[in-house]
Amino acid sequence: MKKIMLLLCLYSLPCLAPYKEFKILVTIIKDKHYGEIPPIMPFTELMMQSESSGELHCINPIGCYGLFQFKEKTLRGLGFRGNVMRLSKRQQIVYLNKYRALNRIKLHDYINRFAGTRFKDIYITENGILAAAHLGGPGSVKKLFDKSIDSHDANGTYLLDYMFKFSNTYN
Repeated sequence: MKKIMLLLCLYSLPCLAPYKEFKILVTIIKDKHYGEIPPIMPFTELMMQSESSGELHCINPIGCYGLFQFKEKTLRGLGFRGNVMRLSKRQQIVYLNKYRALNRIKLHDYINRFAGTRFKDIYITENGILAAAHLGGPGSVKKLFDKSIDSHDANGTYLLDYMFKFSNTYN
């Protein structure tokens, strides 16, 4: 396992220009199984690209909607009332953040226990855990850590793939 420490000034990356006064220490681990190092980017941006390719009103074959491919039931559980087809990008980001906050509470013990460790050759981060919870729900994440059962969504994307993909994101 090769470990490389990089100190990046955020102003050196064009997409991070608004955050130039901050610095970030990123630990990048060349992974045996997954190979390539995931990109360093904002969580919300990567989630949009991964879930809907940034299409505001995208609906997938199983009825998940919008930038973050929420089921209508999930949005209703987060307090949304109205027509999901009228949700703006800003509103969808608000519901993504509500869902992340809810999953952070539900997975608090797992985040404290596993973030910063390796699990099945993947460096685990809080954002990786929260991305996996977005994909399969917090129960699937618990089952992954407790029973080593890596489930997948209707499109065949596995939780561990999302954990890896989102391991280098920031808030």
